[in-house]
Amino acid sequence: MKKHRIKCWPEFFGAIADGSKKFELRKDDRDYRVGDEITLCEWCPAEKQPTQRLLDLKITYILAGHAGLAPGYVILSIAKKKEKGVEGAKIIENAIKQGKGNHGMENTTPSQERWLKASQVARMLNLHKKTLSRYMHQGIIPAKKIGHHWRIPESGLRDYLNEK
Repeated sequence: MKKHRIKCWPEFFGAIADGSKKFELRKDDRDYRVGDEITLCEWCPAEKQPTQRLLDLKITYILAGHAGLAPGYVILSIAKKKEKGVEGAKIIENAIKQGKGNHGMENTTPSQERWLKASQVARMLNLHKKTLSRYMHQGIIPAKKIGHHWRIPESGLRDYLNEK
């Protein structure tokens, strides 16, 4: 299995991100194989630079050498990689909504925002700490550095889970 990092224009990136586009036409210059992983990087052609939005995908099927398809090109059937820990995250989210326990959240009064440690969120979502760090830096999961430690607001985690 190989890992590929490829550019994608915003209109196509958005369609893949929302699930309406499940394929990608590519020049076959990377020896793509079913099961390979792709990190799709949104690319702004006007600014000639990446937008910092990324999608992790997996190749599920490859169409090559078919009538109507130019030689040297392939159509990749792609799917979003399954996020680890989504079921656990739903359980945690339901518990937060029902007010059952603090799940490692710091004690606060009702008028204050409750904050979670990044290490706790990584464990709850079953994410590698580098993946969580990437999500925080990209703004996918809101976070704030307080002193030397990253904290995630409960409301931000709730918003992230509701978007999934």
